[in-house]
Order: sequence, then C-alpha cells, then structure tokens
Amino acid sequence: MLSLSCCVGQTSAATTVDKEAVKPNVEAPDKAVKPKKKGAGILGLLAKTIVGKKGGDKHFYAPFKKIPFTPKDHGLAYEEVNFKSADGTKLHAWFLPAKEGFKKAKSTVVFSHGNAGNVAYHLAFVDWMMENGYNVFLYDYRGYGKSEGKASKEGTIADALAAFRYVGERKDIDTSKLISVAHSLGGAKSLAAISQMTPEEKKRLRGIVVMGAFSSYKKIAESMMGKAAAHVVSDSHNPADLITKAPKVPLLVIHAKNDNIIPFSHGEELYEAANKPKSFFISENGGHNGILDANNKEMQGQLLAWLDNLMEK
Repeated sequence: MLSLSCCVGQTSAATTVDKEAVKPNVEAPDKAVKPKKKGAGILGLLAKTIVGKKGGDKHFYAPFKKIPFTPKDHGLAYEEVNFKSADGTKLHAWFLPAKEGFKKAKSTVVFSHGNAGNVAYHLAFVDWMMENGYNVFLYDYRGYGKSEGKASKEGTIADALAAFRYVGERKDIDTSKLISVAHSLGGAKSLAAISQMTPEEKKRLRGIVVMGAFSSYKKIAESMMGKAAAHVVSDSHNPADLITKAPKVPLLVIHAKNDNIIPFSHGEELYEAANKPKSFFISENGGHNGILDANNKEMQGQLLAWLDNLMEK
C-alpha cells in the first residue's frame, strides 16, 4: 500500500491571494472516472481482509529519522528540547526564540508539521517568524527524527497535546499568548489536540491556523488511493468535526486552489465547519508545500499581517 507522503520539502510557485472569506466554486469530480459501486465494494472487502479495518491509518506517516541540518546551520538561534508525551514517550523539538528573545516575543507559535520527514524538513515554514517577533516551537511526533516510539493516530495526537502543554508550562514566555499553526497532517493533529485541552489550556490560545489541511481521513485516503482505501482508514478524530469544537478564537484556513496533495475542497469544508471569527486565505497556485513561498512570499506576508493583527487585539 502506498504511503500518503504529503509534505516533504518546499517548492516554488506563483501565487495570487484572494481576500478573506472568498469561497470560489469548485467543480465536482468527473463521474466517469468513479469506480462502479460493485467493484469498489469488492475492493473494499479485499482491502479490509488484507490490512484490517483500520490498517490503512499507519500509511499516513512517513517519518525520517536522520535530521540533515539544524537551525544553526542556517544562522538561526535555537534550543534543543526534550519532553515527554502522556504515555512517557520521549519527544524532540526545536524552540526558536524571537529576535527580541523568548520573553519579549509577540507570541509563541506551536507548529504542527505534516506527515513526512522531521523538524528539519519543515523549518522553512517558520524560519521567517522569529525575525518578525514570534517564538516558534517546532516539534516532532513519535517516530520522527529524534523522537522515540512509532507513529500512530492516537499517539501523534497525544504528542501534539504534549507539545502545547510543554510550551504552556515554560517560565520564560508569556503562556497566555499561544498560537497554533499547522500544515497538512498537522492540521488534523493540532485540532484533535486542542479538542482534548482543559478549559484553562484553551484560554492560552489566541489563534488557530490550519493550512493545506484535510477535512477527513477517509476522504483524503480515497482521493489519493481510490475507493478501497476508505474501507481501511478510520475517520476517528475527523478534522471537519473537531474544528467545530475549537475555542472561539480567530481561526484562519489557508489553502491553494492547485494543491495537488490535499484538494482545495478540503479547505472549503474546514472553513465552512469552523465557528466565527474565521477567515479563509486562498492561493491561486501556491501548491501544497510552496503555499507560503509562492509569488515572492505573498501568502507569508498575508499570514504575518493576520498574526500581527491578532496580537494587537
């Protein structure tokens, strides 16, 4: 079975960003290419027989153990952090201070990365934030990089929650100003973790950002690997359901119309399901991994303006 490798590396592409809350029409999939129900049923039964009803869940994870570089190699200050998940699994992270230092930062961003690689492969999503006054906590789920254990749905959600709790206990930052930013699979993990926070923990969150994220495990598995995949993937902790339970803080959905990994319709579904106050930033051609870099980093500028506006309130 193929791995759902969604997000290794960065690409460049031209981007046009539409204004907030614009929801363009998306054409329905061509019915001619859909498998017949009978055939899909047989394939689904075969898939369940081979890998089990939830056996496809493990294919959402493509961890790399080797970390090819550190922030220092790119001239960035950082702190190596080791912390534990609820079950005792040892996890690894990089804590990157704002240029003014941890204490004087505008806010601290907890970044939940996508399904492939490790912290090094996702540094480019956040390496501009520190210069602009934000601390960044970039962590690895179990099985990724220096984090111990083996990736699983429940385990990675617990790891995301542990990341928020670790940051919330730091004495050298303002823990009342946390922002969740996530990409791709990280959107699902962060939303699930936030849903499991205590009321006091939720009060620490000032904003939530999900970019290039999927709305349903089953739907993304089906779009990537066909109808049979939906029979072996669990839709527990479904992002479109969990986003409705997020605390009512400003929430931003970012998605590219030409995302070739997570179809644009997933971003629409997440935005529609979310509570107000909410915004939807749309990239015309930023793709999946290059969404912040495309068109001379236009979307990066849009996100920075949103963050700065959030912290001024």
